[in-house]
Amino acid sequence: MQQPTSPVYKTLTWLLLLVVIGLYALHLWHSGQLKDHVATHKAALVETGQRLTEAKAGLDRAAQTEQGLRGDIEQLKGAHQAEVQGLSGRIDSATQTMQGLKAEMEAQRAQANEALAAEQRKANEAMAAEQGLILTPRHWVVIEYLRDYYKEFGHPPSPKLVIRAIGDEISPHVACTRRTLEGLFPAGGCKQACHIAGLPDYFCHSC
Repeated sequence: MQQPTSPVYKTLTWLLLLVVIGLYALHLWHSGQLKDHVATHKAALVETGQRLTEAKAGLDRAAQTEQGLRGDIEQLKGAHQAEVQGLSGRIDSATQTMQGLKAEMEAQRAQANEALAAEQRKANEAMAAEQGLILTPRHWVVIEYLRDYYKEFGHPPSPKLVIRAIGDEISPHVACTRRTLEGLFPAGGCKQACHIAGLPDYFCHSC
C-alpha cells in the first residue's frame, strides 16, 4: 500500500519548486542584464573603434598635408636660393662692369690730363719763347706753383708767398729774393710768370 503524502511534504515540495522557479527567473533576469550590459559595452567599443578610425584617418590626412607643405617649403627655399644666387651673380657682374668702366674712365681721364698738360706745356713754352725766354726747371717750379695756387684760392699769390713757399727750390744755394724772381722772369718778375702760366691778365697785373 502506498503511504499518503503528508501535508508537510507537499508544502516543502511546493516551496522547493517555487525556489527553483525563482532561481531560474533570477537567472534569466541576470542573464538579460548581462546581455544588455555586454551589448552596451560592445556598442561603446564599436563607437570608440569608429572614432579611433576617424581619428587615424584625420592624422593620416594631417601627415599628408604636412608632407605637402614641407615639399612646398623646400621648393620655395630652392627657388629663393636660386634667385638669390642669380641676383648675387648679376650684382657681381654689374660691380665688375662698373669697376672696369671706372678704371677705363680713370685711364682716359689720366690720358686726357696728360695730353692737356702736354699741350699746356707747349703753349707755355711758346709764350715764353715769344718773350725771349727758354723755360728751365726753375721756371717750371714757379709756373706750376702759381697755377696750383690759383686753382685752390682763385687768385695768384704775392711774390712774398712765392718766395716763402718755393724759394729753396728756386734758389737752393742762395737766399731767394724778389730780384731772383725778376732774374728768372725779367719782363715783370711774378707778373710775367703769371702771364706765362696762363692765369687771367687782370690777376697778373695785381701781382
